Amino acid sequence: MFNYRNKSGEPYSVTYESGIDQVPRFDAHLAVYGEKKSVSIQYNTPYIKGLPIVVEVDELNENGERTHRIVQTSFEDAYTAELSELYECLIHGKPIKTSVADAVEDLILFDMMYEQYNAQMAAIVLTGSGTDKYPARQHAQAVVRHLEIVEGLIYLPGKPTVYLEDSDQTVPFRQRRYFFYLSGVNESDAHITYDVKRDHLTLYIQPVDPRKVIWFGRGSTVEEAENKYDIDSVRLSTSLTDDITRWVLRNPQRKIYALHKDQLPDDYPSTIPSSTFDTQALLPALNASRGIKSPHEISLIRRAVDLSSVAHRGVLHHITCLRNEAQIHALFVDICIAHSAKHQGYAPIVASGTHASTLHYAKNDGPLEGRGLVLVDAGSEWENYSSDITRTFPISAKGWASRESEEIYAIVEEMQERCVENLKPGVRYLDLHLLAHRIAVEGLMRLGILYQNDVEEVIKKGASQPFFPHGLGHHIGLEVHDVSEGPIMGLAEARQDMADFTEYGKVLGCPRGGAEAMGYKMPCTIGSPRLAPNMVLTVEPGVYFSKYALDKIYLPNPQVAQYINQEVLQRYMHVGGVRIEDDILITEDGYENLTTAPKGEEMLRVIREGANYGKKIFDLLPRSQQIIFRNMKKF
Repeated sequence: MFNYRNKSGEPYSVTYESGIDQVPRFDAHLAVYGEKKSVSIQYNTPYIKGLPIVVEVDELNENGERTHRIVQTSFEDAYTAELSELYECLIHGKPIKTSVADAVEDLILFDMMYEQYNAQMAAIVLTGSGTDKYPARQHAQAVVRHLEIVEGLIYLPGKPTVYLEDSDQTVPFRQRRYFFYLSGVNESDAHITYDVKRDHLTLYIQPVDPRKVIWFGRGSTVEEAENKYDIDSVRLSTSLTDDITRWVLRNPQRKIYALHKDQLPDDYPSTIPSSTFDTQALLPALNASRGIKSPHEISLIRRAVDLSSVAHRGVLHHITCLRNEAQIHALFVDICIAHSAKHQGYAPIVASGTHASTLHYAKNDGPLEGRGLVLVDAGSEWENYSSDITRTFPISAKGWASRESEEIYAIVEEMQERCVENLKPGVRYLDLHLLAHRIAVEGLMRLGILYQNDVEEVIKKGASQPFFPHGLGHHIGLEVHDVSEGPIMGLAEARQDMADFTEYGKVLGCPRGGAEAMGYKMPCTIGSPRLAPNMVLTVEPGVYFSKYALDKIYLPNPQVAQYINQEVLQRYMHVGGVRIEDDILITEDGYENLTTAPKGEEMLRVIREGANYGKKIFDLLPRSQQIIFRNMKKF
């Protein structure tokens, strides 16, 4: 929203939005003196190319007559027009514009000055299932099929309001994911029951509290909730205990299925025997159901991935103007929040140089100067559904800072491309995980980091694990590491006795004294289910050079060290780590890559274009403003 005043001092505002198409198009809706004006700003191609910008303005003239004008301006003219005045208006809020046409010009210039998103990825307007109800009843029916029951009652409490310790401030609200899966409700202190025999889903919400309304706003009323959610009936939570008691009296031999023992109904009568509650069967049934996404869920994940892809593109476009990891973190989150994605699926990982050797690096505060590359692992949520995308790229517009960085990127790129190509229903994910290890070993042998040997022998001896220590991927959904009938990767805990590694060690070495002997999680599990249609998962291979892991865990182990050329290895330690991660939907006969964030050559092109863009903007600024921007950015 941009605010202006005309010559008479009367205010008017401008808002704009756009969609993402092969031919980017921006649609602005202007409100001037209370009159809505429709303005279309069309960039025939990304305007970095310098092609004409076409502006169509439909407005009322001074005589009250509706007029339609088409204005065409060049790339250079749009940059130079009133640039210093624009700077004062945008930075200091000075009201200098006097007409609708000038306001439209501001939109163009603002986008060009700061290039927050590029023409292809400015302000997303997400369309699709925004008015559709979340399919709670469909999910409840799916859970019952996995429970294999015909009678009973499912009970789940939502997230209660929780206060910080020794504080009057509440913990940021995050709805319990299992509850949301069976309700679609993102309000606190709610409950649901599902009567299996009646196929009846009931939502219980808090009564309206006037004090909460004054301070925090009102939640849904019963009538609003009935219209908003895919629920059969809505009642106040004050009736929950009585309703459950009556259900037990009517169904004395039937079970109430709860998720955990600490999530049983509060204050239920002592006359209800504890044997009524089953806290074992519901969790695996919910997990199995959540592993296969409904069409509505897929649409929400697609939105989250689209939005995160836009944010990753924005980071690439600005990377040559950023000074530290914190600025990258801030820009990514800023773009997400600006498009109404207020929450991240997980804490963003922004790791430059050797920081990228730490898989879940969290500080995000290191300088970029002197670093060859940066790894950004970040993904926003959309309506509680997460995305998970990683890109690793050079900081300079000139490309990779070292031959070693480029070579490792090429290996990881091949690992991901070949694994993705093999995704389809019926595939065992462990087999793709092993394929990634084979490609990594072959690549590291070509570079001389690993001595030439039989690839399978190197893998079975565990010599690829120092460089690729994590699993190939995981499910995504309501959690970034989402649940399913059985984990496809890395969710089974290892034990100290090593017996658990016997079967795994046959295919991917588990030498005693390695990381697995320290109780680490296994990178994948043998008994995992095979891929099936409507699973959504990540493919995220990587190659890392962790000084700690190599010096403290792997190189002291002769069984592993014999395969590693430590002299050559030292030349690659500065790389830190490279990871590439996409979010993939398994289809009936293959896969669909949902991720559009640039990678490979396209990624390098976006970085170069962003650097050129920033330089052009800087050269056009007055000298006094160049000084300001020199202090802010790396021009």
